[in-house]
Amino acid sequence: MRGFRSVRERRLWVAVAVAVSLLLAALYPFQLVLDALRARNLLRLSIAGLFLVVAVPVVYSLARRRAPLRAWIVLAAAGAVYLVLAVAMEVPQERLHLVEYGALAILLRAAFAESAAVRPRGAHSTNVDLRSLLAATAIGWLDEAMQGILPNRMYDLRDVGFNALAAAVALGAAAALRVAIEPAARSREEPEK
Repeated sequence: MRGFRSVRERRLWVAVAVAVSLLLAALYPFQLVLDALRARNLLRLSIAGLFLVVAVPVVYSLARRRAPLRAWIVLAAAGAVYLVLAVAMEVPQERLHLVEYGALAILLRAAFAESAAVRPRGAHSTNVDLRSLLAATAIGWLDEAMQGILPNRMYDLRDVGFNALAAAVALGAAAALRVAIEPAARSREEPEK
């Protein structure tokens, strides 16, 4: 466990490394899958299904926690933002950036937060959200740079922006959810007087 102060910290950073490796390793074959789905007119449906696969665990988690109404309102607002962004994206596969880099940003945030939590007081990160956003953006730029050298992909600076936007929206939604849930969680933990 050299370099890590807890098993959870190590697991989270390993998960980040695996996620980034999979993201980058899938660049070439994933385009073939997207082309096959597009040829069968299933691309939009598949992407909508992916959004549903991501949304269901979030809804389940809020329901299991008995989240307050304000958390559900935040979730609905975040869903509306995602819907507006998805509809505004002209190319259907661009919507995948919202899922890929949103999920990566949340994973990065968990890893940065755990690293800050297990470090001595002076080593705490002042802003894990900013670090997560910057790291996700850098990884998104690396993703695009690698696409620039692949024969079936191309470098697109606009996609770097989509990756950063996806990370920012996910981190913002997660922060708003934490704020909406925390007062209710604290009130359940406090003994009645």
